[in-house]
Amino acid sequence: MMSTEAAALALQDHAALWSMGEIRATDVVTGACDALVAGLDSPALRMLAACTRAEADYDVPDLLPPALDELGLTFHPVSIVHLEVAGQGLVCARSGVLVLVAGGWLRRRSSVTGQLRGSSGPVGP
Repeated sequence: MMSTEAAALALQDHAALWSMGEIRATDVVTGACDALVAGLDSPALRMLAACTRAEADYDVPDLLPPALDELGLTFHPVSIVHLEVAGQGLVCARSGVLVLVAGGWLRRRSSVTGQLRGSSGPVGP
């Protein structure tokens, strides 16, 4: 079983990846379930984990920020993450996820393994 610290970091990583469009809202809900199993708990986290697949796309944007806040975690909304990457064009580091912009490609560093997990595509509009 995952430790509560690892579960918190994984949930925050899910939030960042979701806000960049790298994972689906249902993946965030799965991360919330994993966090509950690991021992994290808050009212908003329970509501987030209770979302069905049909509800996830609609409810995650409203439930994720308070769930992270109740756990003392930081949420970077889509506009902030994209602004940091597009505006600075170099490095956007956050809670174990390192986003490198090099040669026009966006890469994620795994918070678990520390290794790059591949390219997601060209950076920019």
